[in-house]
Amino acid sequence: MVETDGPVVRCHVRGSVEPLLKLLASANVTRLVSREPSLEELFLAQYGGEGGLDAADHHLAR
Repeated sequence: MVETDGPVVRCHVRGSVEPLLKLLASANVTRLVSREPSLEELFLAQYGGEGGLDAADHHLAR
């Protein structure tokens, strides 16, 4: 999932963030905010249900 709102990009990353970080290294990113999923989000991702995340929520600003 990728969402954009002007200069802000939000995405959920599954697996390694290395490819994303390599891409960001070549961009003019001024801020990176990352958050780990909550216990509830991890549970829902594991056992199903709405609201579960596959990985951390990342917010980027250019």
